[in-house]
Amino acid sequence: MIDLEKLTPERKKVWDKVNQMMDVSYGCAESFVAAVGEYLWGEVDDPIQMISTGFSGGVGGTHEELCGGISGAAIILGLLYGRTTNDEALMIRCKRLISEQRNRFVQQFGTTICQELRDAEFGADEQNPCSAMIAPAAFMLLDILEEEQERERVAAASAPDEAEGVNVLPFDEYVSKHQDDPMPALLEELERPEITHEYRNWIGELIDEKGDDREGVGLHPDGQLPLISWLSVPAGEVEVERAGKFPVDSFLIAKYPITRIQFQAFLDAQDGFQNPDWWKGLAVESDQIQPAAEQRFDYNNHPRDNVSWYDAVAFCRWLTAKYLTRDDLEENPVLSHDKWEIRLPTEWEWQMAATGGDPENKFPWGPDWDENKAHTKHNQLNKSMAVGMYPAGKSPVGALDMSGNIWEWCLNCYEDPARLDLSRPDRRVLRGGSWYHWGSYAHNTMRSRYFPDHRYNAGGFRVVCARAIP
Repeated sequence: MIDLEKLTPERKKVWDKVNQMMDVSYGCAESFVAAVGEYLWGEVDDPIQMISTGFSGGVGGTHEELCGGISGAAIILGLLYGRTTNDEALMIRCKRLISEQRNRFVQQFGTTICQELRDAEFGADEQNPCSAMIAPAAFMLLDILEEEQERERVAAASAPDEAEGVNVLPFDEYVSKHQDDPMPALLEELERPEITHEYRNWIGELIDEKGDDREGVGLHPDGQLPLISWLSVPAGEVEVERAGKFPVDSFLIAKYPITRIQFQAFLDAQDGFQNPDWWKGLAVESDQIQPAAEQRFDYNNHPRDNVSWYDAVAFCRWLTAKYLTRDDLEENPVLSHDKWEIRLPTEWEWQMAATGGDPENKFPWGPDWDENKAHTKHNQLNKSMAVGMYPAGKSPVGALDMSGNIWEWCLNCYEDPARLDLSRPDRRVLRGGSWYHWGSYAHNTMRSRYFPDHRYNAGGFRVVCARAIP
C-alpha cells in the first residue's frame, strides 16, 4: 500500500491523475489508454494507440498484467502535463528506460506481487491487477528518470570543457536551440553519435517541413519524376542463408528506400499507377488491382510504406519507361548501360550492397550490432523515420537504412530463391528489418517473406538499376 502522507507534491499529482483515469476505465491496459485519450482530448486517436502498444515491447516475454501496469505508468508520466512536444519526448524516454531496466521492473512487479497489489488495493475479486500497479510503477520510473538525470548532471559537471560536444540538453531545449538552423546545420547534427533517436526523428520531421532537398530523397526539378541517387555496387559472390551461393554482376542501387513523395509521383501521373501496362504478366490482373494504400506515416521524406510487391514492380516498370524517354537526365543509367532496367533487387544483389561483399559484415557497418546506427524497435519510437537519419549506419557502398526503418521487397521468390518469374504468386523476400522489429531482424542475412499482394506499414522498397531479368 502507498502511504499518501509521505508522497512528494510531484508524486501526489501522479497518484491523483492515476485515480482520475481509473475512475473512467475498467482497470485493464487498453481501457486505461482509452480513458486517457477521452479524458484529455475527447477521443482516442492513432498516436495514443501507438503510444499504448509501444510500451509492452520493453517488458515483452513477461505477462499481461506487468506490461499493462508499466504501460499505464509511462503513459501517465508522459501525458501528465498535456500533449506537447516535450511530453512526447518524455514518453519516448520512458519507453527506452523501461526496455533498458526491464529486469528491475520484473523483479519489483512479478506475477505474485501483481496479485498482492490487486488484493490489497481492490480485493481478490478484481480482475485486472495491472490497475494496482500503475502508481507504484510510475514512482519507480520516476526514480529511474531521476537517477539518469543525476548521472547526466555529474557527467556534465566533471567534464565542462566537453559539454558542448556531448548532448545533455533536454529535448525541449534542443528543439529551441536548433529549430531555426538551416538544413546543412541540421544534417551535421546527425553526424554526432551521441544524438538520440528522438532527436534524429525530430530533425527528419523538421527538414521535411522545411523542404527536404537532399539528392535522392525527392523529385527532379520538373516535379514529375523521382530523383534517385545511384551508388555503384561491385561484382562478386554472395551466400544466401539456406539457399546457396549466387554470382552478382556489378550494378547500381538507390542510396535510400523510395520515399513517400517519390511514390506519390507514380500515383499522380496520368500514365502511372492506373496504367495496365505496368501490371502485365503479373499474377494479378489489371481489373483486380486494388487501389493504392495510404501512407501510414505521412511525411514526404519517410520511406513509402503500405506497398505491395506488385505495387513496387509496377513502379519500377513505370520509372524505367520514363528514363528511357528522357535524355535530359544527368548520368541516366538506363540509357548509359545496354539492356539495363530499373527494378527490385534480387536478394543476393541486396546483400552485396549491404555487406560490400564482405561476409564478416553482419550489419551494414560491420560485424557487431549497434542500436545507435539503425532505426529499429530498440528505439521505441513506434513509427518510421525520415530516410538517412543514421549516416554512421551506412553500408560499405554508401547505402543508408539497409538495417531498420522499413522492410524492403526483393525480386525473387522466398521458397525457391533462384526463381525470378514475375508471373508467379509465390511469397517474395523482404530484407533489412524495420522500425517495428528488434535489431535481431535487421542483420544482412535475415530473410523474411510475404505474399506479393500484402501491404503493411513496415514494408517498402528500394530500387536498383541493373541488367534486365529475362
